[in-house]
Parts: sequence; C-alpha cells; structure tokens
Amino acid sequence: MNGHIKKLFKKKRLYLLLLFPLGLLLVGIAQCSPAFAEWYATTVYVGISRAGNFLSSLMPFSVGEWLVYALPAAFLVCLVLYVIHMIRRKEGRGRRTAAFLLNLCCVGGVAYFLFVLDCG
Repeated sequence: MNGHIKKLFKKKRLYLLLLFPLGLLLVGIAQCSPAFAEWYATTVYVGISRAGNFLSSLMPFSVGEWLVYALPAAFLVCLVLYVIHMIRRKEGRGRRTAAFLLNLCCVGGVAYFLFVLDCG
C-alpha cells in the first residue's frame, strides 16, 4: 500500500492541486484590498474577457450553454465508466480510487481557479 501512495504522489498533474489554494489566496487578497480588486478588474480581467469573447465569437453556437450541458454529461460518463471498471477488475481498487479522487480534485482546483480568474 505504501508503494501505491508514493506512485500516486509522483503523478505529474499533482501541481494542479495548488490552483485551489491559489484561487483562495486571490479571493482573500481581493477582499482585503479593494485597490487590488479594482486593478485586477480594470487590467487583467479586461484582457481575459476580450480573449474569451473573441474565441467564443468564432463558434456558431453559445459555448457557455454547450459547456453547461456537456460537462455534467461528461462527468456522468466518466463516473459510469469508472464504476464499470471497478466492478470488472477487483485488483488495485484502492489505487484506482485514489487516482480517481486525485483527478477529481485536480479538475475541481482548475475549475475553481478559472472561476476566480473570471471574476467569479
């Protein structure tokens, strides 16, 4: 079991977990410093917003609406495939469950950080 934990922490995507506390730090700084929040909203966010608007204008459909439907559906498909895989292969369940939870936390950290960057 100890070897499995060491392998889990050698994953290259582990750095993505740092995005969640970084997002919390940005929110905390913005709450404590209205000057920082104003600077971010008038400089950094403007560039992010313009880039996002330009990219989404290239699509003939609403990217936001597509994501609202596609992301939960993709999550459910991944969850069902994970459960099927767990039922069929009994060995290594703990390692696969830990990897699945790590992936889930990484996705959550990235999503939260992107939410914060987009003035969420």
